Amino acid sequence: MISLQLPEGVVSHFTSAEIRGSELYDEEVALCNQYEANRQLDFNRGRYCAHQCLNYFGKRQAILRDKDGVPLWPSDIRGSISHTFGLAGAVVALTNEIDAVGLDIERVGRIDRDLWKVLFTEKEIDFLNNRSFDDQRQLSTLMFSAKEAFFKMQYPLTRKGMEFEDLEIEIVDKEVKIRAMGTLSDQFKIITDFTDIYVICLLLKTNI
Repeated sequence: MISLQLPEGVVSHFTSAEIRGSELYDEEVALCNQYEANRQLDFNRGRYCAHQCLNYFGKRQAILRDKDGVPLWPSDIRGSISHTFGLAGAVVALTNEIDAVGLDIERVGRIDRDLWKVLFTEKEIDFLNNRSFDDQRQLSTLMFSAKEAFFKMQYPLTRKGMEFEDLEIEIVDKEVKIRAMGTLSDQFKIITDFTDIYVICLLLKTNI
């Protein structure tokens, strides 16, 4: 069960159910009708979760996407959608509280050791090397997820791509800190949750 500790004005929804295209808007179905079956199901789950969040705020509209593939939310809403291996989720926030949202869901153990040099800095690798095998599986997944969530949070604001080495993750007692190489201010909140299978990382950029 996913249980994110969210501030006021922010809502989330997660599902592993088989969501059919009939539960979406026709315009949304048209966005994914060329996808293979599993990718369509991922898309359906993500949009379904997003609509459950929007319904909380009384918003009912298709969530399309721009030329860069970024979801198009109502003007007073910021949101993010993620899915992986049977689970999808969305987080939506009001713009009077939040400027940007980045959500990422990862399956624990997805980040093989062979990928560390591609995804992590030397300091991050040293940190992982000093952990047990089980901790490495969970922490490497969390570190990757935090970077992915940051990328998704910053891109709608900056429209700039980033590399994995542009971020450095520090974890102390599972509290995550992110050092960004001059990309954004430090005005963001990091929220994480864990199950036996998944790691969830959420970044919220405040407008304070």
